Amino acid sequence: ISLTAALDGVCTIWQAGGGEQRIPVAEFVTGNQRNRLSPGDLLRQIDIPVAALKRRSAFRQISLAPIGRSAALLIGSLDGTGALK
Repeated sequence: ISLTAALDGVCTIWQAGGGEQRIPVAEFVTGNQRNRLSPGDLLRQIDIPVAALKRRSAFRQISLAPIGRSAALLIGSLDGTGALK
């Protein structure tokens, strides 16, 4: 989720009652073990724009144990003007 949010990803959700909803990945997770899915909904796909994949980016992780869960995660990319996004 963190990486796709940093790359401007968009979630496609198939709704239980029919229909489809598209929301930015950054808005999909709403809290601990909480997201925008309603009962019966399905996260169908996450699209990442080609422009985001062409940007220069960096991903760094640090954890308290060599193979442990992330204690800190940093993801960034440069936009068209060279500014850190």
